[in-house]
Amino acid sequence: MILEMESLEKSVAQVNDQIHWVDELTSQKEQDYRNVKEQHAKDIAKLTKNARKSKAKRSSHAMVGAGYADDSYMNPPSVPGVSSVRDSQ
Repeated sequence: MILEMESLEKSVAQVNDQIHWVDELTSQKEQDYRNVKEQHAKDIAKLTKNARKSKAKRSSHAMVGAGYADDSYMNPPSVPGVSSVRDSQ
């Protein structure tokens, strides 16, 4: 009976050690997950910011190429013999 109790106590101690090991491993994996998730969010924010900058640069270059960057479209060229709305005011 005593040998059986010792054997059971040994088994219980092994199971408790396994439970402790699994708890530590789970805790470590959860921390790893949080770190990876946080880094992913930072990476996405950085990519989004760079995409916005790139789009803004492309947009401003397109407007310069089209002649819109200097507001010259607000003052159409004068044509001899044709009065503009601005001239009549």
